[in-house]
Amino acid sequence: MPQLELTTRIAAPQNRCFNLCRSIDLLCDSISPNLRQPRNAPASGLVVVDQIVELDAMQWGYRWVHRSKITALETSYHFQDIMVSGPFKAFTHDHYFEANGAETLMRDRFFYELPFGWLGKAANDLVAQKTLRALLERRNRALKATAETEAWKSYL
Repeated sequence: MPQLELTTRIAAPQNRCFNLCRSIDLLCDSISPNLRQPRNAPASGLVVVDQIVELDAMQWGYRWVHRSKITALETSYHFQDIMVSGPFKAFTHDHYFEANGAETLMRDRFFYELPFGWLGKAANDLVAQKTLRALLERRNRALKATAETEAWKSYL
């Protein structure tokens, strides 16, 4: 199963970074111009354990709906979302936060698998892995920029 790992250093308190990462509003504002607000979940606020978050997006000329469930949440330290339905064969995203002096280390561990066997593997090697990494990096840059400025107040 392919895996992506990213570490982002953020000059902001751990709790602020954790909560910004749980913000549905910031997710929708930062991840993609093609992403729509969740349909069957609160359209704003912070995700909580057992909540289903549904996102609607257009990617590669294909409209897809992705539903993830928040399966674990340890306040200020970790939360996990697992896809319950959507475009992937498997999808698990762990978000970790660790205070390190005056900054927070945010770590993403993202495990996924595309459907369609060897064809999915080829698509992953050619396009999907680079696209997913770029999407996570864009999200993390937006979260960092928000957390390190007064902009965080509009989300929390």
